[in-house]
Amino acid sequence: MKLWNALVVASLVAVCAPHAVVAQGAAWPDPTPDRGFLVAKGTTLPRGRGYVAAVMPGALDVTYGVSDRITVMGGTVPWTVFQGPFIGFGSLRYGIAQSTWVDLAVGVFGAMVAEHDEFDGAAWPFVSTTVGSPTLSVTGLVGAGSNTSIIDGDLNNHLLLQGEAEWQVTSQVKLIAEALYLGEGYDPIGGAGLRFWARPGMIELGVAREFTGSGSSWLPWVALAYGF
Repeated sequence: MKLWNALVVASLVAVCAPHAVVAQGAAWPDPTPDRGFLVAKGTTLPRGRGYVAAVMPGALDVTYGVSDRITVMGGTVPWTVFQGPFIGFGSLRYGIAQSTWVDLAVGVFGAMVAEHDEFDGAAWPFVSTTVGSPTLSVTGLVGAGSNTSIIDGDLNNHLLLQGEAEWQVTSQVKLIAEALYLGEGYDPIGGAGLRFWARPGMIELGVAREFTGSGSSWLPWVALAYGF
């Protein structure tokens, strides 16, 4: 536990300390405004804006705004690049409606596992809507499941539901709550935490737990990002 606490503190210092001194009254925008912890929002990234994100200890991805309406993301589980089997994932999101208070996007998330001559892949189409402002909003996502062995289950034709709410409590801190339901046979998952940022770094600290799973425990969530 001491080692875990030390890693969290070191990560926070490494990401935020170099940029913590800003002009009085200045407020940098959230470098990752298109996402909750895991939920893709109806809000897309502005053209030319992007970020690199790492979820400890597992995933590394890059998200980029190709245009004001098109956001792409691609990533991997880093150690699988060298040890295998290779795990990759990505998404494409298109903003079909953008206004002051409502953003609506359609997209698809894909994942693949490859080792030697064997390959397994799947894709999950979704619709995501975000209602509110940059400082206070809620997001709902509805997706369609896919038949795949990637996550050791059959999600074919299952309805996937995700929800997210966020409140920017200060100029550089957000409170985020999330819930995910992967369909029949899977326990709903919920989590909450804080996002801190100082241009261009960001760190998230939170916890997650199954809502109905017997014997489940709280699990830590730590994510870092660097905007560009």
